[in-house]
Amino acid sequence: MQLQNLVKAQYAFDAWLFSHMEQCKKKRRNLIKGNEALGTIELVLIIVVLISLVVIFRDRIKNVLNDILKKIESNAKSV
Repeated sequence: MQLQNLVKAQYAFDAWLFSHMEQCKKKRRNLIKGNEALGTIELVLIIVVLISLVVIFRDRIKNVLNDILKKIESNAKSV
């Protein structure tokens, strides 16, 4: 009885391992083809654009943040 349970457990584990290996192979194939990497490239481009905007408008952003902080300080003193 225990031997049969062990054989069933081993078979179930082998089936699980094989299915995960197949999924990994599919993911690797998609990555090589470029299907998965497209999202990464888009994300990198969005980050580059955001950093560029921050660099371009750095002075304006500083002024806005300073104004906000001054308002917070003045309101905090009145409390």
